[in-house]
Amino acid sequence: MNQLTDADRAAYGAWHEWRQGPGTEALIAAAVLAPSPHNNQPWRFRLDANGVDVLPDERQRLGTLDPSDRELHISLGCTTENLVLAAHAQGLETQVSISDEPPRVRVDLVPHADPEQRSPDLDLFEAIGERHTNRGPYTSVATSAGLLAELGRQAAPTHGLEVRWLTEWSDRDAFGRLLIDAAEAVAADVQQSEDNFRWYRRSADDIVRHPEGLTQDAQGLGAVKRALANALPPITRSQADQFWIKQTRTVHTATAAAYGLLLTSNPDAVLQRVAGGRLLQRLELGATLHGLALQPMTQITQRIDRDRTLGREPAFVPRIADIVGASNRELLISFRVGYPERPGRRSPRRPVSSFLL
Repeated sequence: MNQLTDADRAAYGAWHEWRQGPGTEALIAAAVLAPSPHNNQPWRFRLDANGVDVLPDERQRLGTLDPSDRELHISLGCTTENLVLAAHAQGLETQVSISDEPPRVRVDLVPHADPEQRSPDLDLFEAIGERHTNRGPYTSVATSAGLLAELGRQAAPTHGLEVRWLTEWSDRDAFGRLLIDAAEAVAADVQQSEDNFRWYRRSADDIVRHPEGLTQDAQGLGAVKRALANALPPITRSQADQFWIKQTRTVHTATAAAYGLLLTSNPDAVLQRVAGGRLLQRLELGATLHGLALQPMTQITQRIDRDRTLGREPAFVPRIADIVGASNRELLISFRVGYPERPGRRSPRRPVSSFLL
């Protein structure tokens, strides 16, 4: 392993050291490498002799970007799945239970009846340290229907969740327009724009002080543009909004090989949100194993939840319904997928000790 500087260890050490801790500590080290919206890492862990409680961190809420805690609960599912995979890699069996009042995930741990038996999910566990959200351009190479179907099987859908793939050009074009319109709507909403901007991290000192949030390095820029962006003075909120909208239009939607929609019968249920997060994480790790990039795209559901909390008719619900079709399923979260032009880059992580209660 390369020698890390103190600054690099403070912000990115988790990616290098996640497999070095003993016992339950190693489970938490794997858990905190899960994705979260705006890299806000909204989870806490309480350990006891029998297992781990996974709890939301109220301090890390996204405000008007996530007014119903949809993304927070999905994040609890993502981190839970990493924890479960790490436990299985240690030869432990897990029993997961989800409570909704207050939201909490309980992971009970017991020794496996046959500790020598290889976990069927060991490959997914090995991919935890290689998975990074890739916001850069994807190549024109198509993702095969067979590979997407295989990812869906790896996800092992539960709790009535369904993975819907949009691969036809007409479907991708319609959904891409929806994503662009939703990004523009978020930027036009002053409160959502402000809540969005407060998670941007620019300077190296800022990242060391606050090892969370969105960095220039993780925006998917090429080496030259990334160096220039890091050298320029900090951007304003308006500039950040315009950069995001431009990236959504010219990179995210323009180069997506396919979109994935996680559909559910009840997007407001904590159980389905957490289960959806676990499924999403398995999709991300499976994509990593196949050399695919995956980026959650949450602006549509952010606008749906924002309109509902303001008592307005959600403007994006009928447009999503046109894409999903006549069914009893609603959108829980969406993402784009494809083969990346360049590898995704790591995002900072707070130290494991800061997540423990």
